[in-house]
Amino acid sequence: MPAPDRTVIALYEGGDGTRARYSRVHQIAQMPLNHLGLHVVYYDVTENLPSDEEIADAHGLLTWFDNPDAIAQVDRYLGVLQQVARTQTKFVMLGHPGFRLEDTGGAGERALRRLGIDWTDSRVQVTFDSELVHAEPELTGFERDLPSPLPAFPVVGQNHSGTKTWIRARSGGGRESHLVMTSPKGGFAALNFAVYREQSDDGTPLRAWLIDPFRFFARAFDTDEKPKPDPTTRVGRRVYYSHIDGDGWLNRTMIERYSGGSKEKPPMAAEVIRREIFEAYPQMPVTVAPIAAELDTDWFGSAESRDIARRIFAMPHIEVGNHTYSHPFAWDFFQGNDHRERERRFFDRYPGSDRLVGALGRLRDALGLDQGAVSGFEGIASYPGYERPRAYAIEPFSINLEIDEATTVIAELAPPGKAVGTYQWSGNTAPFAEMIGAVERTGMANINGGDSRFDPEYPSYAWSAPYGIDVDGHWQVFASNSNENTYTENWTGRYFGFRYLIETLRNEERPRRISAFNVYYHMYSGDRQASLAALKRNLDYAVTQPLVPVATSTYARAVQGFRTMRFQPRGEARWAVLNRGELHTVRFDRALFKAVDFARSHGVLGQRHLHGRLYVALDPAVDRPVIALRTGAEPDRAPRADPAYLIEAAWDIRELRREGNRFSFRTAGYLDGAMRWYVGDQRGRVVTVRIEGQQAARFTVEPDVDGEIAFDLGPRLDRPWPKGPATVTIVPVDA
Repeated sequence: MPAPDRTVIALYEGGDGTRARYSRVHQIAQMPLNHLGLHVVYYDVTENLPSDEEIADAHGLLTWFDNPDAIAQVDRYLGVLQQVARTQTKFVMLGHPGFRLEDTGGAGERALRRLGIDWTDSRVQVTFDSELVHAEPELTGFERDLPSPLPAFPVVGQNHSGTKTWIRARSGGGRESHLVMTSPKGGFAALNFAVYREQSDDGTPLRAWLIDPFRFFARAFDTDEKPKPDPTTRVGRRVYYSHIDGDGWLNRTMIERYSGGSKEKPPMAAEVIRREIFEAYPQMPVTVAPIAAELDTDWFGSAESRDIARRIFAMPHIEVGNHTYSHPFAWDFFQGNDHRERERRFFDRYPGSDRLVGALGRLRDALGLDQGAVSGFEGIASYPGYERPRAYAIEPFSINLEIDEATTVIAELAPPGKAVGTYQWSGNTAPFAEMIGAVERTGMANINGGDSRFDPEYPSYAWSAPYGIDVDGHWQVFASNSNENTYTENWTGRYFGFRYLIETLRNEERPRRISAFNVYYHMYSGDRQASLAALKRNLDYAVTQPLVPVATSTYARAVQGFRTMRFQPRGEARWAVLNRGELHTVRFDRALFKAVDFARSHGVLGQRHLHGRLYVALDPAVDRPVIALRTGAEPDRAPRADPAYLIEAAWDIRELRREGNRFSFRTAGYLDGAMRWYVGDQRGRVVTVRIEGQQAARFTVEPDVDGEIAFDLGPRLDRPWPKGPATVTIVPVDA
């Protein structure tokens, strides 16, 4: 279950069929909220409102309406606001309240006043003679300056002694309005004063933050001093993971050195990827998720496609994934019980249509369709490039087919003991809740969706996706970065475009790390020389970065831990960490002079300062670690401490044991085993590595002037990848 004390309840208007994933809160605001450690759950105000108990338990309530009639149940909604005012729950309002004051008999005005917002229904529509009285530089002009002349604005006052006004404007008639403000109770930002949104000449939506969303939400929701779960980081380094969807597995490559001048058929794109990517980058784990229909010989598989899968799955750095059985494009189409009848109208658009249920001629006659007529299902038209609900339809859609039967087909080609670890959503990556719940029950992790971009084409945090989305109590994990499809105009051109992923990877690392380092692509990247070269450029860049490579399921399970982690206060600057699942990093912001107090902590592997933040690595072997902080750290070096501690590693670390001046731990990873520890003195250290009880390596390492030791286990161990698990013991040379 989500941690209620870190939960923000977001209200959105979905009466036109809009789901939470298409709301402004989700697409624009949730990412900075997630970065601040806040989990977001959604309520469609046209259907339901949160209960008093849910409000009291939540950290905050967030609304973002531009429709003054968004709230249908106004009286009940005023009760929600009154409950917020009675509790410690924060309230943040972006845009309009969602109701008209004149319809509430004064109750709406009173409810908002109790929350620090003096809302009126007055509005300055003509602004040529309005002026910006005050714009706080700390918050404003974040990605784009406020427009001139100003947008139309409401007349809003503030009535709380602790309120901070960030943007204030005055109309030509002398009316002042507090357009962006924060207070001990929450915050407010007027419509068009938080985010710039417009359509470009070619119809592309434009977005940019006018205010700093991290600063605004941190002030409004009071998160600065709170610990934050952070799945982007592990053992002091940025997480790297990679996953590939099976689309294009069967394609015959067009790369000249494979296809030119030979009488034999060119190899499948999957074989090209196996040779040129998987064999060439054994240090970079990747989850490979075929479409089961392309492996099943009763559908569209062949001995060739199956043999490629066997050889790929046998590689040590490959995790096996599942990219569905029939590759649904429009998941909405299959929600409910009538999808098979509706799908009949698309049968002539499927490969192998002669094998589908019934002859097409008889179907058209029975259904009264003209030649070539197709159902008007709106869900297909709303997803560009999709002409049918799924890729294949030899058998009727079912949850069991897409999950369990697909897993069986894929798993039989994997080596013994290597399970299918990750379910990778297909098509529009918008599964319904029942599908997500079914995947959760199998024990597989799930991932896909999000499509983060932060580059010259999408130059804003407003295009960076959150960690995932809560769908009726089930958690869909998003991929951290977009795949090559969005860089190549849906695979219609610019096949070199994926090379620009590096721009997003850099922008989402500095000045704040908001995402893991993710290389997500499809088998059809093996179709063309340009796309293959772009993919290699991204992987070559990854090899040069200080990352910790993990399997995709490892990252996805960490994101699940983000949803559930709770912090139980244990005194001054001290917290017990509960229900974290497989998430092992906690971040503290504005922590340049803070450090872990190891004497009052338990289960902490180490710490690292980065970008003014403190990342604390937890021991996966400790169920309920305790983190305590102290002040007095030096910003230009690793904090001094009595026990040795981890600064960063390329391998996972667990079971850390400190005994006087010696320590030991268990570790495993992929090829590069670089790590750095703080030992606090200038004595050399003897490092002994044992695998399965046998000594595998022994060497001496000297500390630097700051008392840190650094070494790389990878080249010292003569074992196949992934390395380990190994037990490492480190003692002073004179011990």
